[in-house]
Amino acid sequence: MSEPEEQTGLALGLTLIAALLASILLTLPKYAGLGVHPVQITFLRYITGILALLVYYGVKGMIQRGRNTPESTPQREYENWTWLHILRAVMATVRVTCTFAAVSIIPLANAQAILLTNGVFMMLFASIFLHEKVPAIAIWLGAACIGGGFLAADPDLADPGSWLSIGAGLAFIAAILFGLEAVIIKFTAVRDSNRRILFTVNFAALVISAIPAFWLWTPMPFDTLKFLLVMGPIAILVQTCNMEALRRARASIIVPMRYTVVVFGLLIGIAIFSEFPSIQAPIGMAVIVLSGAFLAWSTNRRQRKMLTRT
Repeated sequence: MSEPEEQTGLALGLTLIAALLASILLTLPKYAGLGVHPVQITFLRYITGILALLVYYGVKGMIQRGRNTPESTPQREYENWTWLHILRAVMATVRVTCTFAAVSIIPLANAQAILLTNGVFMMLFASIFLHEKVPAIAIWLGAACIGGGFLAADPDLADPGSWLSIGAGLAFIAAILFGLEAVIIKFTAVRDSNRRILFTVNFAALVISAIPAFWLWTPMPFDTLKFLLVMGPIAILVQTCNMEALRRARASIIVPMRYTVVVFGLLIGIAIFSEFPSIQAPIGMAVIVLSGAFLAWSTNRRQRKMLTRT
């Protein structure tokens, strides 16, 4: 059964908004964070994220009480996976710091393209830890996606020793960690409540990033600080738009649209930072977008076929 046209259109619009906001989220520290340590930026991202969550759940609770609706829809027992949430928070702290460091070194679009290889690593770790079967076509598409990531890293093909810069390496580390996080999210999402997951992960990441952030803290002007303080709310908006989009349309339609972040990153990089990519970088971006989008579509199609057979 197909999705209603207006719901699909709204879902695509929300996905594009999320992609644009995700690009802006990485633009802010690149634009304003010159001279600010990436760990310091990570700390500011999580402290404003916690405040945004408190406001969101506070307003949501007031609306529910005003309507005299129950606090939560279904009453169900949740398992406590706090230790796994803390492990994810450690990974998230390192990932976010690597991401902010990467965009400060290499062009925005290149970094975003490399980060999009996280789907391949998620597939790899899901097969290892969750014992999910990986079809042959997914292996080939994943290999193409990783190859595109190396091209997007804009290597100097004449010098094999400089094929992977520090910025590109940090972006790949962030993509690998995101793949691991995605497996943890997939495991815990059906076993623990969303509220506890969000607050535990964000608060733990805040505490973890606070120690090195205060150790490396450097004073910054308010003009810089005001840009960095909006990162948390924007990150929450990105998550909300993606979740609402997935509620209104099939994942096979929504997930490929997320790859538009590369387009937004390329346009923002050219317009704001005058980052004009070399020839091989756009080729790598195109390979990542096409192979990654087709991988997401084929995986979702395979899962739907399995469900219809049961």
